[in-house]
Amino acid sequence: MRMHPAFIALPVLVSAALIAGTPALAGTPGRPGPQPAAVSPASRVIDDVLNGDSCTTQPDNPAITSACITVGFFADGPFVSGLMEASSNGTWGGNTFGGLGSVTDPFSVSCVPQPENIPVCVAVGEHYKNPAYPQQLVATGGANGFSPVTFGDPKGDNWSVLNDVSCASATFCMMVGSDGKARKTAHGVRYTTHASAYRWNGSARRQLKVPAPAHAKASQLGGVSCPTATSCMAVGIYTGPAGRTRPYSVLWTGGAWHLRTVRAISGKATTVPEAVSCSAAATCTAVGEAVTKGRTAFAERFAGGKWTVQHIAAEARSGFFSVSCPSATACVAVGQRGTRSLAEAWNGTRWAAQAVPQTGAPRSTDALQHVSCITAAICTAAGYQHNPQVRYAYRTLAAGWNGSRWAIQKTFNQ
Repeated sequence: MRMHPAFIALPVLVSAALIAGTPALAGTPGRPGPQPAAVSPASRVIDDVLNGDSCTTQPDNPAITSACITVGFFADGPFVSGLMEASSNGTWGGNTFGGLGSVTDPFSVSCVPQPENIPVCVAVGEHYKNPAYPQQLVATGGANGFSPVTFGDPKGDNWSVLNDVSCASATFCMMVGSDGKARKTAHGVRYTTHASAYRWNGSARRQLKVPAPAHAKASQLGGVSCPTATSCMAVGIYTGPAGRTRPYSVLWTGGAWHLRTVRAISGKATTVPEAVSCSAAATCTAVGEAVTKGRTAFAERFAGGKWTVQHIAAEARSGFFSVSCPSATACVAVGQRGTRSLAEAWNGTRWAAQAVPQTGAPRSTDALQHVSCITAAICTAAGYQHNPQVRYAYRTLAAGWNGSRWAIQKTFNQ
């Protein structure tokens, strides 16, 4: 999930614009970059980060129990282009994502298996057509590469971002994010922000009306999950009339979005849902971080029409960035604790911490930004590893769960 600066800064989530040396959504990312024919670990590439992943089966090849697509970005000096890597049963390779304008930064990807072919995928994020403000990024493709599709801002707005996408089929995907107006002032850029959602039918999109809580001054959606083509849950945050940031969610049912109240974490000033995963219609788990001075990971479950806070293994200085629930009794959430990766699993009764191998020196910082599970025993998480003593030292990171332990996998651009 990528939060807009108008709301809250989450430094643990790496932004391509920040890597390029400019503020996310508000800076001057630099000159247009090259369009790579294929991504490779060339010495010129100074940063590689994976933001999102999606894993499916491959019906025409039963020996492949996990076919994963990851997306992110690579930065070569001021040039920032989309990054894509694919894996089969934990063996990774790279292919083309491509770039648009000066910065291309896909945040999320969702793939759907096909009966007699490789999975088809939709990726979303942001790109900078010009150095002023971001525009929505949509790309379609799969293991053979992606083709970015350009869209202008919604009518009346001059910036827009898509934070997440969830596909229930090749002809039904839901994309969520935020858009609004931005203007430069003597005190910096000032934004107006409202939540956005689009339905994708495989070739075109349709903008949908998204309600905001009563008296909300601003709103945005950061995570979405669609277990069927008729049911989706999206989570995000809004600014109340007193200027406080609060959590909220919307449920897609009956062909429209409906507000659902998310419980704020007791004792915390801000509750930020980062991601959501639904194992069935209206049965979902949301995760994120609650913030006062420090941050603490949290999980909530939606069932019976309401959200309930779950007890998790308490971790100081922690945050969940992603969750995947392959069944009603299995979820895996990933993120970061301090400067190291964090993973916990829910077995239908309780959450339990999982041991994640740490990356070796000098890359003493790592984080898992996204996770995708096919079953409770087959999950892949993606993110980054980093040497905090070196300015340009981000490298891709992937880890696989086999039901009993996590193991670091060798990615194509690490």
